[in-house]
Amino acid sequence: MAWPAASPAEHQALLEALTTPALPLQRKGRGWPQLQVASEDGSLAHSVVVLVQPSGLLLDAGQKTQIQARLGLDLDRLVADLPKAGEIGHVNRVPRTHRPDEPKEPQDASWRSVVLVGVGEQSQSSQSSPAWLAQLRRSAAGAARNCAEDSTVALWWPQEGVDSAALTAFLTGWLLGCYTPPKACRPSPEACPAQQLQVVTSLLAAQAALAEAEQAALATWVARDWANTHAGVKSPQWLAEQAQNLAEQVGLQVQIWEESDLAAQGFGGLLAVGGGSARPPRLIQLTHTPPQGIEGQQQPVVLVGKGITFDSGGLSLKPREMMPPMKTDMAGAAAVMAALMAAALTQLPLPVVGLLACADNVISGSSYRPDDVLRLYGGTTVEIVNTDAEGRLVLADALAYAAAALNPAVMLDVATLTGAATLSLGKRHAALFTDDDTLAQQVLQAGLDCGELAWRMPLAQQYRASLRSGIADVCHVSTDSHVGAGAITAALFLQRFVGQTRWAHLDIAGPARADSDEGEATKGGTGFAARLLLQWLRSYCVSV
Repeated sequence: MAWPAASPAEHQALLEALTTPALPLQRKGRGWPQLQVASEDGSLAHSVVVLVQPSGLLLDAGQKTQIQARLGLDLDRLVADLPKAGEIGHVNRVPRTHRPDEPKEPQDASWRSVVLVGVGEQSQSSQSSPAWLAQLRRSAAGAARNCAEDSTVALWWPQEGVDSAALTAFLTGWLLGCYTPPKACRPSPEACPAQQLQVVTSLLAAQAALAEAEQAALATWVARDWANTHAGVKSPQWLAEQAQNLAEQVGLQVQIWEESDLAAQGFGGLLAVGGGSARPPRLIQLTHTPPQGIEGQQQPVVLVGKGITFDSGGLSLKPREMMPPMKTDMAGAAAVMAALMAAALTQLPLPVVGLLACADNVISGSSYRPDDVLRLYGGTTVEIVNTDAEGRLVLADALAYAAAALNPAVMLDVATLTGAATLSLGKRHAALFTDDDTLAQQVLQAGLDCGELAWRMPLAQQYRASLRSGIADVCHVSTDSHVGAGAITAALFLQRFVGQTRWAHLDIAGPARADSDEGEATKGGTGFAARLLLQWLRSYCVSV
């Protein structure tokens, strides 16, 4: 699929337009990095980036000659003397210095250093393998952080032995590594990411690779910004305002259910979860309608995101130390909103609807209680056992509405839903649940292709009995202490509300947050699933 071209200025303008309503957040020094294919040799750059494998430099002979002549360095000897050179993610910055036996001329005064980026080994048969592309993304992100003090960097990209998919992966990783989170106070002076990357290459597909990387990374950037916004600013109404602003900027349709609308139409889950907050819940619908869609594809793809803007656990209160990360409990909604943005920007020839189920789960005299019985959208009654299992309630409302009112071809919900998923898979993989083998394979492959990994978990029907209730149609958590399997029983609860629609559930509780910068992920909200959803939507277009 072709990606519409956009200038760096257009990307920067969109990023600023989407985040301006987030004030008092300060974005000084956080501009969108400019990528460009260099028509010359990047001679004005502050630093030169070169890829290194354990077997040696990933450079053409002519490129190596040019760089060595300008720097007055023997790159092969330099690499041989450096420990760990070529290892994945290992970055060595070498200032322009001279040995007694090396010529001092000619040198270009603007090149202050050479940055040797280890990308690991690659065989000729694995040019576009997921493992190789993952190595490139990870290494590029580390290189971007290393170049934080350089305003302009020249990346010398080899002409042979790599393809455009590899360049897309590297540039995506670079952009993701350049991200810094918004701050709620005036930022202190700090290093900013390199604002211009000149790609020195004659690769014919370089411009297309650059555009694809920018679209994918931009979706992750805005998802991270929304997730990292502190909860004092971020309310359900604030998310609704972001959705309205996004719709105006990129051409989406938007519909917002306020508290009275939710009550009139029976969204009992959203009303109960948000009932303890002075900031009432919202259901937000974003719709992408392509001017010319795929022939015969009238039913939309529906993406549903959990949008809990802060989760105290409600009356089933969380421990103190577990609360600070809970501003990111709307990461699923952020990923869905970012995917809708990308669908519009890339003119995806597919109708897509995003539903964001948004509420504050906090405590007051009007909070919902354990042992309450709720009536969700469509009439299903639910016994409440744990008010900290709130995400599945708001998702159930949205899924039931989508199945009944939107006639979806397929639904995929995304949520930071269970700690059990993190215990099972750690913080690198999302947990995928579906009884549709074809859909499972498509989502898993999309994750491999973009570097946001998922692992399929069983929808074990024998655990369904643990959700039985004596006072309602269903209990929202397992009441059988011998079952465990918290992520599975949560998915089984959600499955009840999708009817006969093809459906998958993606639990991103682990990879949606990070404790530190690592690879493409950044500390705080990682924006996980924005790229996965976009990649899956693109592949879905090809499959229908």
